[in-house]
Amino acid sequence: MIRLLPTTTASYVDLKLNLSPLLHTALSRCYFGAVLLLFVVPPVFWPVSYFLAEMLVFEWQQIYHFYLRQQGPLRLYSDGNIRWHDQAGNMVAVKLVTRWLVVLSVAHDRNQWLIICHDSCDNIQYRQLKMMLHLRLLIPNTAVNKP
Repeated sequence: MIRLLPTTTASYVDLKLNLSPLLHTALSRCYFGAVLLLFVVPPVFWPVSYFLAEMLVFEWQQIYHFYLRQQGPLRLYSDGNIRWHDQAGNMVAVKLVTRWLVVLSVAHDRNQWLIICHDSCDNIQYRQLKMMLHLRLLIPNTAVNKP
């Protein structure tokens, strides 16, 4: 008796993106370490270090708010179109696919990066995304930014 394995017939991947604790912790630790390194200088340079540390904290806030806006429902279609926050867009390129992280270049209301960490969505959804990217079933639309 031959047993057939179930196959994927869907032409899209549904994801529900949440805040990734690992990515948030990694970003926070990197910025905190950079701020601490600024104060390992002679006391004469502390005013400059204080100014640079304040700029780093401000940049960390901006990146954190950018990352918070990436939460919500996401649907990636096989032709490169996306549906994100109930708005249409296009996937421009697949920049990075690893076991823990997927980075996509997206043309949405504003051109931006879409960072999907393995703990920011359900394990099954993340595996489906990686499988479809690995099998090249999700094709980026490269004609988005061309004249």
